[in-house]
Amino acid sequence: MKNVLEISSLFLFVLFFSLNSFSDDPPQGQIAGYYGNRGHVDDLATCLENTEDGGFIICGYTDEDVFRGPISIIRIDAQGNIVWKKELVNNGGYPYNIIRTNDNSYIIAGGAYAHEGIWLFKIDGTGQVLWQKAYGSQNGQYNKAYNVQVMPDGMYMVSGTFLNPVSRQYMGVLLKIDSDGNMVWKKFMELPDKIFEFRGIYAFTDGSFLAWGVGYILKFDANGNMTWARQIKEPDFDSYYGLSVNDLIPAINGDLLLTLHSKYNDEGYTFIMRLSSEADQIVWKRTIAMEHYPDSDFCYPIYKLFSLANNRYLGFGILPMEFDENGNLSEKQMAFSFPLYFNFVWDTMAPAVKAPDGNIAFCGSVMTDQGFDFGFAKTSNENLIDSKCAGMAQWPMLITDESVEIKTINDFQEIDVGLGCVDTNVLSRDSLATGTNTFCPTIKQVNKLQGPFRLELLGDFLYGPSGSYSSQILIDGIPVPQTTVKSATRIIAKKDEDLKKMMPKGVPVCIQVHAVDSAGGEHPLYKSDCFTFTR
Repeated sequence: MKNVLEISSLFLFVLFFSLNSFSDDPPQGQIAGYYGNRGHVDDLATCLENTEDGGFIICGYTDEDVFRGPISIIRIDAQGNIVWKKELVNNGGYPYNIIRTNDNSYIIAGGAYAHEGIWLFKIDGTGQVLWQKAYGSQNGQYNKAYNVQVMPDGMYMVSGTFLNPVSRQYMGVLLKIDSDGNMVWKKFMELPDKIFEFRGIYAFTDGSFLAWGVGYILKFDANGNMTWARQIKEPDFDSYYGLSVNDLIPAINGDLLLTLHSKYNDEGYTFIMRLSSEADQIVWKRTIAMEHYPDSDFCYPIYKLFSLANNRYLGFGILPMEFDENGNLSEKQMAFSFPLYFNFVWDTMAPAVKAPDGNIAFCGSVMTDQGFDFGFAKTSNENLIDSKCAGMAQWPMLITDESVEIKTINDFQEIDVGLGCVDTNVLSRDSLATGTNTFCPTIKQVNKLQGPFRLELLGDFLYGPSGSYSSQILIDGIPVPQTTVKSATRIIAKKDEDLKKMMPKGVPVCIQVHAVDSAGGEHPLYKSDCFTFTR
């Protein structure tokens, strides 16, 4: 695992051991699984989109050599089974966002190291590349697109960050492109002496749109002319690393709902706010810290906002939070619990979408003893996870009252930068990724080995010979005296004569895999179904 620093240790779904009860069989529509190259390289998921048939496309990058691996794209069906998997080989690329287009194709936006610029490519529903373009000026390898959205006129708006070739300062960039990726217009906005970037976009039906970044919201008309700019900040704190606007959606009466987070001076908070339609007044705000760490350097951002039924909303992140139009939070707040660390990859804004059934699907990366794989989960029953190997845990929070103010900003400068657009020629190939739609260990085959007598279990197993937990074989609920984990897909049960005694000839036995810590304590969220075997 080479690029561990790119996984933010603050943005983890933490495993709790004081858990609610879990169902043996997950509700219909629920998925919690992992996909990737299983230890050969690290696979880090960064973007997610619905498919027209109820499935999903997950994209990310394969970290062969610090961002220099291929982009990985995996399509799964509504049950979490792999439909196809592709790699785009480009000497390094990082996808940030994917959207489904009106013709049921997909545009993926990010950055390309080979071209030092914004990289967009369009694929069809089978993963075939339709076009690919790089927009750049050879000025900086961190030029990138964070977001792409369909506009009311059927064209697309791209938002990101770009290095000013004169000031050597990063500024926000907006590109409007047509369905073939050709530039219609471009816009560069710079704040003197400050780093700035456009993270997200929300388009109105008249073609005007909002674009936001770190601490700022800007409104533009349909032709890209700025109407107004607001800064949302904490008093006496004006750093780039202050408040970060994560997402914005309209409220029912034209007001704006947004979520932000802060982390500075060893304190971190997440904010949910309702602003007036012109973003010049705060209607209400809620400041939230986790009750376990109200004054620590932990920050638990809400990354996405989704509208629910009955004028309710879901703030999605480490701790999903439901609230109504007046900012009243649900009393019962639950965190997702998985049998291993499920991470949001640093700088990706937590890829999550609302599925056709109204529940939320999200992806990140799971850390196993073999490295990182794509992690994927889809909730059910009003955004809950409930199964033998995944669930929900109570996670108290603390409501505080941190001061926030809104300022009208007139300092933005529109910069004219020459921006080239070139067709790229990236190799597309089938990948070797595999996957499973469950976090439970899965036994696929049991073989009897001789000389001495042993059992070989083949399947999918998360826990290897290292780490705080290791896999152990059970026969009729009794641990086998010696279990050796050979790989993520192969486990051996040893102890010749003792093993034979546990398996009388001609008698069916139940073979299972679970995980134990160094003291023999059983993992509460990791046990396979019975595999019936007769010696």
